[in-house]
Amino acid sequence: MTEFENVREALEWLYSIGKSEGNVTVDGRPATIPEIQDMYNNTIVNICDLLGMSDIYLEDQEG
Repeated sequence: MTEFENVREALEWLYSIGKSEGNVTVDGRPATIPEIQDMYNNTIVNICDLLGMSDIYLEDQEG
């Protein structure tokens, strides 16, 4: 998982993935939908941490 230094980097990465038109790769092969979902979720968790809002995803883990 990529750890971003700031929210801008994370959002730029998410935006680039969204604009990739199906050309997202993992280990040199096309990424599966679950892999892309995992990338998005990990980045959202990273953004939450950068903003001091880890409660957003921690509440989900408690339920």
